[in-house]
Amino acid sequence: NILAFGIMGVFMTMVMFAAAWLFTRPYRHDKVHMACSTFCMVLFIQNLLYMLPVASSYRLSVLAGQGGAYSGALVSFSMIGMCGGSVLMWLFLQARRDLWRHSYGIVCVSTFLNTLGACFYGAMLLLAAGGRPMADLRGLPLVARTIDGTGFGLVAQLGLVSTVNLMPSGDRPEWMARYQFACMLGIGLGPMFGSFVSALNVCNLPDGDLQAVAVAYVSIATAGLLIGAVLYPTSLEDATDHSKASEDTEDSQPSHVRRMGTFAVAEAKETQAPDTSPASSDPDHARKVIVLLTTLSMAAVRGFVIAGLEAAIAYLLEANYGWSITRTGIAVGCCFLFCIPLQMAYSSLRHVMQITNWIRFLSIYAIAGSCLLYTGWLKGSADTVALLAAASILFPALFLGDALTSGVSVMAHNICPPDSMMSPNMLMLYRQVAVNGIGRCIGAIVANNTVEHSGQNAYATQQLICATMFWALLETLLIPFNKVWRPCQTPQLRG
Repeated sequence: NILAFGIMGVFMTMVMFAAAWLFTRPYRHDKVHMACSTFCMVLFIQNLLYMLPVASSYRLSVLAGQGGAYSGALVSFSMIGMCGGSVLMWLFLQARRDLWRHSYGIVCVSTFLNTLGACFYGAMLLLAAGGRPMADLRGLPLVARTIDGTGFGLVAQLGLVSTVNLMPSGDRPEWMARYQFACMLGIGLGPMFGSFVSALNVCNLPDGDLQAVAVAYVSIATAGLLIGAVLYPTSLEDATDHSKASEDTEDSQPSHVRRMGTFAVAEAKETQAPDTSPASSDPDHARKVIVLLTTLSMAAVRGFVIAGLEAAIAYLLEANYGWSITRTGIAVGCCFLFCIPLQMAYSSLRHVMQITNWIRFLSIYAIAGSCLLYTGWLKGSADTVALLAAASILFPALFLGDALTSGVSVMAHNICPPDSMMSPNMLMLYRQVAVNGIGRCIGAIVANNTVEHSGQNAYATQQLICATMFWALLETLLIPFNKVWRPCQTPQLRG
């Protein structure tokens, strides 16, 4: 049994590391892009770890003598750890603002925490599969998930802040979209992979599914540790700090960025690099704060909707439509993987529309998807088709729309000085708290409570309101205020 599971674990680790090596190989001679592409792979691994135990969490909850709330806590406690890790990294970056240049050790520590949490959680699964009573150990899996989430928060905060420093203003929205795509892919593959591994009882044991999940969890976390230790640049000392650079002009922007309409620094000679003077002397500071607070509000809405989808869609399929856990995990994962065709469409057609119109299109697309959550569109068991179609639209639309919006928030004309409460480091901390500390922490609870007490149509109304709110914030605050304000000059009379 040990040999069979060991071979499976080594194979998974090798496959994950090989995929990361191939993904980053084109950038092996470019430290900046190598660092950002490694962040992409680490974020993918961490989101995969976040969603992997979803399929087996209820089994562990039953063995621990707990109910559905404990099963949900096994998922949500990772977000608590992520918030803690984000705050910790924020403190490090506040104490040393150039820490991103020497971040190799932090990447290794964060991925080590992922591996430590995975080993801890895997041990609990193995004990449960071996028949050990878990009632007196029910707090330990929650601790393991929190440790795993802490590593997640450390590297997520570091990656977002580092991108502001490493990438020119016009390239940041694209890299933010890549990070979001990596997160979407990990979240989509997580429940599918967990369901597949649970069904893959290589030793045909009574609780071999739990053992398989434990091995997969540890193997993927180990692959993440190897990716960070081997592929991430050991130093970025000679990298240009683009958060202060004055070259964010029209000539330094990619051609498609110059066509971004409201979101572009179109008049390059008029739009200068971020002012490093105190916020009180910046006449444009109030506008920047409005833009940044709006993007944070939109991020919180997105987190709330996504967490609700993760929990409520699975709950509806199992409770209302009688689906099995394995079937539910695969279906939910497939819905989330619709981020792939949407991302491909955006990458291929991003030159066709301005960024303003892309975010507007994705917002309206999400509103249409939320309407499909209402029952009665299709009769009988075909209602599940509409339910899954709604999830397939809402998840990728809001994820990509929020990614583009967050990229806008870190463009040169919206960045506040380092000593401001809305500096890039502070902004990334607020974003982590808004998405994971607020939106994703309460989204699943509110969604499941709505479904349980008021039904599917009430949940559909809740999601429709949230999707409409996302679009309304875009139209009423983000677009109007995402323009550089310049004081009017009083014409001087010539004698």
